[in-house]
Amino acid sequence: CASLTPRLKPRLDALRDRSYVLGSDEALAAAESASLVGPLVGELEAAMASVRSGLSADNAEALLGKLLSHCAQRIEALLLTKRVDMFGALQFERDVRALTGRLGALSSRSVRGHTARLTQVTALLSLEREAELAEL
Repeated sequence: CASLTPRLKPRLDALRDRSYVLGSDEALAAAESASLVGPLVGELEAAMASVRSGLSADNAEALLGKLLSHCAQRIEALLLTKRVDMFGALQFERDVRALTGRLGALSSRSVRGHTARLTQVTALLSLEREAELAEL
């Protein structure tokens, strides 16, 4: 796992450059623009393809699970350094949903556990008032 995570770092660091403070026009453009999900999942696929042939199916799934956990933790850490507005929260939710969907195709096991905290963060970011937190 430690030898594969440096390959993922540039793809994950693309989130650092992505803005989640969007006006309505910027939100529309962001929704239509290329997502950070495609390059990240592509790099994960390439990393797994390079080692999958030398591993049993269970070990390959375990390695993929560790890589997914690493990615989710890194995305969460990067997001916590950003400002996010209402439209940015919607864009981040789209990114997380796309990531979960694409990662599901990589694994024979469920990936929702690895992206659960990101999904919870999207729910928190989507709140309009603090009072809505009690409803969650």
